[in-house]
This record gives sequence, C-alpha cells and structure tokens, in this order.
Amino acid sequence: MVKNVYQLDRARIYLGEVQKAIEFIINDDWFLANLTLKSLKVSCLSEIKIMYLRQKII
Repeated sequence: MVKNVYQLDRARIYLGEVQKAIEFIINDDWFLANLTLKSLKVSCLSEIKIMYLRQKII
C-alpha cells in the first residue's frame, strides 16, 4: 500500500510540472517551459532507474 501512495504522490508531482510547463507555453515563455520539461525528464529517468535497481536487487 505504501508503494501505491508513493507512486500516486510522484504522479501528482509530475502532473503539476507538466501543467506548469503548459502554462509557460501558453504565456509564450519557452525558456521556462524547456527548463521545466528538462527537469521533469531528469526526474522521470531517475525514477525509472531507481525502480529498475530495486527490481534487480529483489
């Protein structure tokens, strides 16, 4: 159950970041949109790596 709560929290955070990037695009602030999306990409890749390593250990 704790794992599901963690994943739900992460999904909410990532959704918030995507919404922020969309707002930047709507406001024609491409620089901040790109920074937000790059940060999101790093976070997602890190999360995937952590999940992979956890599965590999088990």
